[in-house]
Amino acid sequence: MSVLVRYGNSAELTISLDEHQLIGVCGGELHRSLNATPEPSSPFIDIDASAFAEAIQAALDQPLEFPDLSQTVVAGDHVTIVVETNVPRAGDIVAAVAERLIAGGVVPEAVTVLHADGFATAPIRVRASAELVGAGAQSPSSKAGASTVTLRTELHDPTDRGKLSFLANTRSGRPVYLNRLVTDADMVVSIGQHLGPETWTYRGVFGGIYPTFSDTETQQRYRNAHLIDTDDEAFAKSQQEIELVGWQCGLQATVRVVPGPNGKAAIVAGETRAVTRRATEIWNAAWQCRFEERADLVVAALSGQANQTWQQVGRALAAALAVVEEGGAIALCTELAEPPGKAMEALQKIEDRDTAVAEIRKARPLDAFPALLLDRAQRRACVYLLSNLEPSVVEELGMARIEHADEVERLAQRRRSCVILCHAQNAAPSLA
Repeated sequence: MSVLVRYGNSAELTISLDEHQLIGVCGGELHRSLNATPEPSSPFIDIDASAFAEAIQAALDQPLEFPDLSQTVVAGDHVTIVVETNVPRAGDIVAAVAERLIAGGVVPEAVTVLHADGFATAPIRVRASAELVGAGAQSPSSKAGASTVTLRTELHDPTDRGKLSFLANTRSGRPVYLNRLVTDADMVVSIGQHLGPETWTYRGVFGGIYPTFSDTETQQRYRNAHLIDTDDEAFAKSQQEIELVGWQCGLQATVRVVPGPNGKAAIVAGETRAVTRRATEIWNAAWQCRFEERADLVVAALSGQANQTWQQVGRALAAALAVVEEGGAIALCTELAEPPGKAMEALQKIEDRDTAVAEIRKARPLDAFPALLLDRAQRRACVYLLSNLEPSVVEELGMARIEHADEVERLAQRRRSCVILCHAQNAAPSLA
């Protein structure tokens, strides 16, 4: 049986194995035939296609358990559109949401886009009736009586205490600080990706608000090593805190992009809980898979140019750890070129691994979780890496370097059994 594995921006490789060697595939073309029952019709659309813009409008036309956004605001309201990190077609979604709000009577200058990753590299322009557009902010439109306006955008800075506001205390007595644009808004609409059940990288709809738009101290607190494992009591308590803050800040409406395979996605809009339920259904059908046994080798491929990061390497390692045998191997297929962060540097430079891990747990740098997962994986299995990193970097991190893509197939053929995780940053394998 041959499996096509895509990785990086547009690279691919083929792995041909005997049927007794291949336990299964998660997230690829063979995923549904081997591991899951598909929905009657796929909700996924090519992200780069014009049809995706139509899907955005369709989702806003029929929001789940929520009125049309134009009916939720009145003249004089101030609205903040919160954009989480790494959202595909974020600018198009923001524009569509803003136009609905403006149609409801909100002055364009009262709509602010708050983001956390610098996505707004180009101005976001929206249509508005001429009488709503503030002086000096308009330009002629091709439609009579209408103008276009550029939305105000702001990049969140967790170190700027002047732009943070006290919201409330947590149940444990800690003060909650959020960006003032969230706490002072009459309405908040969030836009983000839905990435399945809550994990260390995805804390649900409200996780896109808190700690994402909180202060540096809070963000660092949420890099506690105990939060890697969802069955840890600390994880449950942190999730309760996130949800409480989400409700306290008044978040009711959200738009979620659910990633699908091969550059596709689905989009869902409406009330937060209703959207979470539907988005989870879509995500589970695409990414969950169960295997009868662990594999001697797990091939985990990171697909998409935007996913070639250490953070996504951590997600791929977490997925691989769920199904790899003790003493087995993990082969990461990537085009990773991002330099190692402080936590990865600790693994490189501190000779004693236990000391390095202790330092990471204490300092909690931005890449703490991926580094801790790499250490966990290396204690269980041999980790191979296909990447665009310098060979010395790979070796200093204790990984075996794969020089050419065809070496992955040879590695798989030498192993007793194999599981393949296509789009491993989203794959959610488990044991039956």
